[in-house]
Amino acid sequence: MKKLLFCVVIATILPLIGCKGKENAKPQSFKENPASDFSYTLTDDGKGVKITKYIGKSEKIIIPATIEGLPVLEVEKLADKDTEFGESSWNPFTESWVSPKCNDKITHIVFPDSVRKTGSSFIDNWEPLDLTHFVALEYIKLPAGIEEYERPKNKYYDIYYQSHSETLMNEVTGTPLKETYLPYVEYCDNLKTVIIPEGPTVIRSFDKNPLLEKVVLPSTVTFISEDAFYGCENLSEITIPESVSKICFTYMETNELGKSRSTTRAFEGTSLNLTTQTRLKELGYTGKF
Repeated sequence: MKKLLFCVVIATILPLIGCKGKENAKPQSFKENPASDFSYTLTDDGKGVKITKYIGKSEKIIIPATIEGLPVLEVEKLADKDTEFGESSWNPFTESWVSPKCNDKITHIVFPDSVRKTGSSFIDNWEPLDLTHFVALEYIKLPAGIEEYERPKNKYYDIYYQSHSETLMNEVTGTPLKETYLPYVEYCDNLKTVIIPEGPTVIRSFDKNPLLEKVVLPSTVTFISEDAFYGCENLSEITIPESVSKICFTYMETNELGKSRSTTRAFEGTSLNLTTQTRLKELGYTGKF
């Protein structure tokens, strides 16, 4: 009887034990939050739902794919940032030092593949959803249907970056570089898992996430921003599909004298193994590790 009971216990426990490496490559299954956990409205084009705020109590935000029979297409805002925390940094737009606030409650965020954009318009540009300093966040799955757009001229942006946006080009396609509606996911002290499904071509900002160890990139990616994984000190492996033959890693900047320069630090301060470093160099990365 004891032996039978032992076997039953083992059979129950084993499926609950996960492999950390596989966890980064395969999304987990979660139960969607009810529509009542969100404030929402119609998108401007009337084709779907825009979530304007998360008002639920759960530490896991699993966004439903549909609400009231319509697809969830936009996420303007999620949980509030509620605790003073984080490093001070210089804001070039307000010309002042700011001390970011963080959210210390949300542990999981899962976007359905239907989501095409996050954030909202700001000045003359689009400001993506900001998940910076969500210090309890452990797991995030990004949407496959995220859209991109050509970066518009912006006088504030141009002043700070010395008008380089006029000549910003994707070195892979030879076309003007597109921006993405993906959220910022930075300075998340407990983030271990980032799921990037097939679909996005631009990898944006995942810098300063100290517990992130492994990232699997989709075969659709063509551009990695200059600070993408900067300072992810325990990041040891980036899996890049064989379908990716070249990636644009750099911003082409033009200063006031009309001189251009290429710059990147996408993987500086990481712990990438030599195999991953070799693969990135084959794809054109010239920055530091």
